[in-house]
Amino acid sequence: MQTPWILDPDSGLGIIGLSTGSYEIIFAGSDRMLYAMAANGAVTLLGNGLGMAPHTSPAVAADQSGHLEVASGPARARTSPP
Repeated sequence: MQTPWILDPDSGLGIIGLSTGSYEIIFAGSDRMLYAMAANGAVTLLGNGLGMAPHTSPAVAADQSGHLEVASGPARARTSPP
């Protein structure tokens, strides 16, 4: 059985460096839901299940409060810093 944390082959990924010196990787899983993977390998589902269209990549940026803003077409997720 595959886990959904396998990168969807029809999508790309977003990566951002954090002020802590670490990073986050945002990607669509094999179920086309958006996930964030921390530098330690911990994976979390974003936004209670935001989906992505095939052949697209998420965009990610840090806002002024230290949260991550993730956009994938019309959907957006806000996450707390790790």
